[in-house]
Amino acid sequence: MATYPVWYFIFVFYMLRSSRHISFDDIVQKWLRNSRFLKHMQVTREVYLLFFFFLLFFILFLRLFILQVVNHAYYDQLLNQQHVSETSLKAKRGDIFADDKAQKHIQLTDTISLYNLYVDPKFVWDKDTFVDVITPLMYTHFCELYGMKEIGPMDCIKNLEIYTQKQILPPAPQFFYL
Repeated sequence: MATYPVWYFIFVFYMLRSSRHISFDDIVQKWLRNSRFLKHMQVTREVYLLFFFFLLFFILFLRLFILQVVNHAYYDQLLNQQHVSETSLKAKRGDIFADDKAQKHIQLTDTISLYNLYVDPKFVWDKDTFVDVITPLMYTHFCELYGMKEIGPMDCIKNLEIYTQKQILPPAPQFFYL
């Protein structure tokens, strides 16, 4: 048994319903007469062209709606995957030594690890936990000299004052003698 598309049955039903042969132009003209705004329009080549472009724009807007609204989560995830990347560098640079006049080796450079830390406040949900985690890192950054030696507490606070450009310690008392 052969299968027929749905439009074929609609067409056959419509043709059997009418006793005379009706052209497609007559069907469109009847539909236009029943329309409230298009009742004075005559079926011409321009009407078919108008319907064709209306159909094309409807398909275009439907496709844009599907892309922007329905599949928004998928494309947002794809954008984040392409925009954010993480790369680890495993290379360690060597130390540089020089010899002085007494043929002693003097170390000119040292290999240290430095990190940049960026925090977006809209992704910090638990501020207390965040402060507990970040405090040791900030101490290491401000209170050690490039990871090589510790400095005193006053120098650490001065580094914080320089970085934040705010005064933390009270100013030293000044005595005036008259």
